[in-house]
Amino acid sequence: LSTRYIRAHLLQRRFGKDSNIVAKRFLEEGPNGAFVFRAGLDTEMALADAIEREPLVLEGMDPQQVLEAVLDMCNDRCLVRDEDAPDERFYPRFRLWETDSFAELGPDWQVKLRQLHDDHFSWRHEELCEATARQRLSVLQGASTMMLVGEDMGPAPSCLPLVLQDASIPGLRIPRVTKMATASYPYLSVAASSTHDMLSSAGWWASLSAAERNQHWTLLGQTGAPPDHDATHTHTHT
Repeated sequence: LSTRYIRAHLLQRRFGKDSNIVAKRFLEEGPNGAFVFRAGLDTEMALADAIEREPLVLEGMDPQQVLEAVLDMCNDRCLVRDEDAPDERFYPRFRLWETDSFAELGPDWQVKLRQLHDDHFSWRHEELCEATARQRLSVLQGASTMMLVGEDMGPAPSCLPLVLQDASIPGLRIPRVTKMATASYPYLSVAASSTHDMLSSAGWWASLSAAERNQHWTLLGQTGAPPDHDATHTHTHT
C-alpha cells in the first residue's frame, strides 16, 4: 500500500499500445510481477527533468498529458511513509480512492482505507474547529475594514461553508480548479484566475491542449475560438 502500484495492464490503460515505450524508458521489473522506477528516475523532479530533456512522443497524447500520466504513476500509492519513521508510521494519501492501488483492492480494504482517510483529513474535532473559526474570524472582521475572502479550496472541515456563510465571508473559486461554469458559482464567492501558488494565467493556458482550451473557454462563458498561447501571452504583457 505504501509502494507504487504499477502493473502491465495498468500501463496499457494509461498509455495504450505505447505502454512498452514508457516501461522501457522509466521502469524495470520488480517483485511479484510489478514494475518499479529505475534508479535516478523515482521522483517527480527527476521524471519531469528527463521528459523535458528528451520528450516522450506517444500516440494520442500531447507532451503535457504524457508528463501528467507519468507523474500520476509515480504517485500511485494509498499510504505515505513518515520520513522520520518510515517503517512505523504511515499516512493516507489525499483522495487515495483515485489511485489504481486503491481500485484493485477488495471491498473490505477499500472501506477501511476510506475510513482512515476521512479520520485523517476530515477533522475529528469538528465542533472545536467550528467554534474556534467563528471566534477568530469575528476578531479579524473587527480589526479591519478590508473584505475577508476565505480560500476554501482543498481539504477542510465540513463546517467551513456554513461558518463562512454565517459571517458573510465569500469563498474563493478558481475556474481551472473547479472546472465549473462561472455563472454557476455561489453568490457569496470571489472568482479569480489564480492564486499566489499557481501558474500565471498565461503559463497555465500555454500548458493546455487545444481540446482543454476549448473546454475552459466554454466554462468561462465565452463563444468562438479560444485565443492561442501567443495571443494570451501578448495580452498579458501589454
